[in-house]
Amino acid sequence: MRSLVRLALAAAVVATGLTACAEPEASSLCPAYDEFVDTLAALPTDLTAGTAEDAADLVESVRAAADQLAAADDGRHAADLSALTTALDDLKRTLRSFDADADSSTWQDAFDDSADEVVDAAVALDDALAQECADEA
Repeated sequence: MRSLVRLALAAAVVATGLTACAEPEASSLCPAYDEFVDTLAALPTDLTAGTAEDAADLVESVRAAADQLAAADDGRHAADLSALTTALDDLKRTLRSFDADADSSTWQDAFDDSADEVVDAAVALDDALAQECADEA
């Protein structure tokens, strides 16, 4: 449960922290980051409310948004993006290792362990992008 709170907190920090590029016409990074933030904000508060397959599908949607963000990056955030995508892949792999219809009581502990890595990577990415994107005025 601790990781669910951290994951929700990380999503909230990211969702409220950065919303626009200081020079939106000069970069596609911040708009891509906005889309990434929107994906996080759309996640249910409790990612363990469904089955293992449901949770893995949610992780996959975040991974797709991270891929779009990586495509907009010019390489300056490659390490942070790589850490995030690796953590997301590990979490998805963990969830897919359980029966698709397994409820959270069977995969909660494994989810919590892997979700911590995702949270850490997402927060690090947010910290890095804060240098390039500014709050909307």
